[in-house]
Amino acid sequence: KGRRAGTKLSYVGKWERFTGFCTNEQRRAGRAPRSSLPASGRTVLAYLGFLREEGVKEASLNPYVSAINQAHADSGLPKPAVGDHIKLLRRGYAEEDGLAVKPVKGTPVPAAAIFAVAKLGIDTDEAEVLRDAAATVLAFLFMHRGDTGEHLQREDISIEPRGIGLNPRSKTCPRNEARPCFRPHD
Repeated sequence: KGRRAGTKLSYVGKWERFTGFCTNEQRRAGRAPRSSLPASGRTVLAYLGFLREEGVKEASLNPYVSAINQAHADSGLPKPAVGDHIKLLRRGYAEEDGLAVKPVKGTPVPAAAIFAVAKLGIDTDEAEVLRDAAATVLAFLFMHRGDTGEHLQREDISIEPRGIGLNPRSKTCPRNEARPCFRPHD
């Protein structure tokens, strides 16, 4: 439906892994296969336990759960990877992984620090340092997520009379809403 190609591909792979768990892994363990569509909440819990044994951390479970829920929704079936049991299991995994600890509130980066990074970029002869400095300064100017500007390319940035232009390509900016934004020259 309205998903990006990368998301569709990820869901297909995650869904195939889930159906493999429901059939091949069950047979390998000497058990009867489980239904993948429709799947029960118990099957999803068992699958999450299986992923955990394979080393998948709680923070990485969302695509697996989303693929299962989306396959069910696409088939007009209720989503099985929801509810209190799933939340409790994931909360327990998060505590085990140390994710349940509340992070320290972020502190804004002072403008003087960003100015120093910009000066470092201007003064350097090393292309990698220049690129890192430019990415840091652009992230400071335009973005609220540190990883949004990670894959910026030269063609995403323009310098025009009205200012520096940036055409962001980010997972939080839908393609149909992406448009250049400008910051006036100082």
